[in-house]
Amino acid sequence: MLLLEYKRREGEVLEFKVKDDFILKFVYKINSDSDGHISVELAETTTKDHHNYPFQIQFPCTKPSLIKCIGVWVRNNIWMELTPKEYYGHTPNDGYYQRNFDNAEPTAEAKKRKSFVYLRSKKIGDVLGGIIWREILMAENVSDDTMYEIGSLAWRVYPRSKKMMWAVATLYKCLKQLNPDVWRLLKSDILKYNSSLTKYILLKIHLKEYKINVSEYIKIIKDSPDIVKKCKYGFEWNDKYDDIDISKLSIPINRWQWFTLRVTLAMGPEPTYAGYEKSSWDKCRDLFINKLQDSDIKMWHYYKKVMHISKPYSFREIHHMIQSITDGARIYHNFIDNEHEIAFVPVEGSAMRMMRSALYNHNQEKELNKKNRLSVKDHIMPLPIYTLPDWLEEIRIKSVHAMIQAGIDCEHCIGSYADSHDMFFRTEDNICAQVHREKLYVVQCFGVRDQITKESEAFRDKLNKVFAPMIENTHEMVV
Repeated sequence: MLLLEYKRREGEVLEFKVKDDFILKFVYKINSDSDGHISVELAETTTKDHHNYPFQIQFPCTKPSLIKCIGVWVRNNIWMELTPKEYYGHTPNDGYYQRNFDNAEPTAEAKKRKSFVYLRSKKIGDVLGGIIWREILMAENVSDDTMYEIGSLAWRVYPRSKKMMWAVATLYKCLKQLNPDVWRLLKSDILKYNSSLTKYILLKIHLKEYKINVSEYIKIIKDSPDIVKKCKYGFEWNDKYDDIDISKLSIPINRWQWFTLRVTLAMGPEPTYAGYEKSSWDKCRDLFINKLQDSDIKMWHYYKKVMHISKPYSFREIHHMIQSITDGARIYHNFIDNEHEIAFVPVEGSAMRMMRSALYNHNQEKELNKKNRLSVKDHIMPLPIYTLPDWLEEIRIKSVHAMIQAGIDCEHCIGSYADSHDMFFRTEDNICAQVHREKLYVVQCFGVRDQITKESEAFRDKLNKVFAPMIENTHEMVV
């Protein structure tokens, strides 16, 4: 890395021509506080019709993530400047999705403008990010090769995971604070051991505040539980380290048992609160979780066939299966004495028996929905306590009959939530979502037959983006 002839540009105004009549000017500074924040602020534009927000990112990070984040920030500024002002609206939420880049209106003019903004902001992000990255390395006295090595090691520990940035920060602190001999051992072990063990080692070093010598480091590896050493699926066994003694867990004998054990530990029993007793379906869920650890792959084959699932089992699919058991027990509790005398069965017995009973109750609930559609008196669902964007209000399920009809058309149990106070939404593609009325988090979001699809995941992410600023405003009001 040649830095001898590099001229520092911190504090200077950097100009980028977007169009003939639109020039973006940036000025940045690298904060010297203990947290290592990087701040890039928009200094000037040709017009002032929109509110700019400063860019901030935490260092250490990888160069690609820095360039990408700056590119997205620049993209949003350019997009808001070039979007016709009639889409801005008069309130913070009014017209949000019309002026948001990822949800632009599907017109030919908007698509052309979107393509232009993306290409221009990507170029600006590459140039501006490269300049800032070089000055960060100069300020931190670290080489580009070292940061690339840290990024590669972090990816090996947390591939395709949001926690990769935590691994980058932890490894960077290890570089700065650990004994050089310990640092060399750690790099070698990350390449040698499975990712479950390396995650465990990084957490231990972090908890010890990076104050360990070679003998203490070797002792961490020797004392690590067998379940961590023998896991070849990359599971993180230490996220509930204070609540579970993982050294006493029995070693699973096949892949299915590894996955079910990890899911049951991650979910755990439903917490109890003072003055509140667990519902019958929460108790059923906890019972099923305990029995799931001793089950076999036959359970998945049965569930996969009944639910028309084409994917192999995964952490997410097993979590979904547990949710189906909980819903089956809730359906039994709510409709055992229904006026149409449709039979429901208790969810009890072995794990397989509980599974069969829960899925049977789901099918019976569909039949009950069809009869209720004609007999239940329609009434309006509870109104949201927050103002929703117009597009979201249009797809909100507003009546009991609409809820029941959604359960019939989408072939799942949403119709049994007619007495709930939460918010429910249904898209044109028959994706239904439940959002907590007060806390504004997505409880569940599925497609037809309770399927997890790319479309349902995209709709869940879309809802989270909408409710995120509302949650922040709520927290500010509480404070």
